[in-house]
Amino acid sequence: TTQEKMVQDFVRDSLDKGVLSRDFKYVAICPTMVIGPMLNRSSTGGVPSGTMGTFVSWLKGGKPEAPNDSMSFIHVEDCATMHVAAFESPVAEGRYMSLVESLHWNDIAVLLKNYYPEMKEIKLYEGEDKTRPTQFNLQKMKSLVGTVKSTKEVLSESIDYLKSIGALG
Repeated sequence: TTQEKMVQDFVRDSLDKGVLSRDFKYVAICPTMVIGPMLNRSSTGGVPSGTMGTFVSWLKGGKPEAPNDSMSFIHVEDCATMHVAAFESPVAEGRYMSLVESLHWNDIAVLLKNYYPEMKEIKLYEGEDKTRPTQFNLQKMKSLVGTVKSTKEVLSESIDYLKSIGALG
C-alpha cells in the first residue's frame, strides 16, 4: 500500500542518516477481516464495534445478497499471535498477510447460515461468471506462526462469542 511504501522509505532514509539503530526493522502485518472475542467491550458500551459490528450486521440481515466476490477472515487471537511473533523474531521483516483463506461469498453465506440458522437468508449469487476466490501465498505467514484457525473455526467461534455476550438472539 501507499502507507507501507512511505514507512519503508522513511525507515530506509532514517537508517541511512543514522537516525535509527541498524537493528531496527520494519514489519507489516496485513490482516483481512479480524473477528473473534473483543478485548475491551466496555469502551463501546458492550456493543460489538469495528469488524465485529459489521459481522453482527451480516448475521442480523444486513447483507441481503452475496456479491460476486470473495472474502477472507482471521481470528483475532491468530492475528495477535502474528504481531507478537513478528516483534520477537530477529529475522522477521517486510510484509506478512494475515488470513486463513479466501472464499466466495456464496460459500460464506452457507457457512454463516449453518452456524447461525436464525440468520436471514442471504440471496446467493446466481451468475454464470462466478468469481474465483482470491489466492494468497501464505508461506511467509506460516513461517511466522505455523497454523491458524480454519475459516469454519473462526466463524463458528465468533458466532458463539456473540451469542455469549447477548449480541445475537
